[in-house]
Amino acid sequence: MHSVSRLWDHGGCHVASWNASHTRCQCNHMTNFAVLMQVKDFEIGEAEKASLEVLTIMGCCGSIAALSATLVILFWLKLRSDRFILLMNLSTAIILAQIVFLVGVDATEFQVEYATMFICRSLISVYRKIDQSSKLVI
Repeated sequence: MHSVSRLWDHGGCHVASWNASHTRCQCNHMTNFAVLMQVKDFEIGEAEKASLEVLTIMGCCGSIAALSATLVILFWLKLRSDRFILLMNLSTAIILAQIVFLVGVDATEFQVEYATMFICRSLISVYRKIDQSSKLVI
């Protein structure tokens, strides 16, 4: 979709064939077509916005709770094979991503929140590098 005109952007694509019921396009770029987008303009009421916000928060909190329970169970059972360590790392990463999303989803105006998110992401990156380097065998 063109960012200014809000119409389909035809750049890089052309019609390869068509008939009365189908059109087949061919494109010469690697754009991801699995994008959430609004093709037609429509208004979302305040009640719907509030409902969507509550559902988003509930979904993220449910995800965080389930992933936390997974971590607790894995620690409690002392499962330490590579498979379970990978599961713990993945669960931790998803928990952190959910928290960053919940904290940052409305932080569009405030520089302090941006700085906090930057610091959190930087610390996560540093942790990953340290974790990777500790597993190197020379």
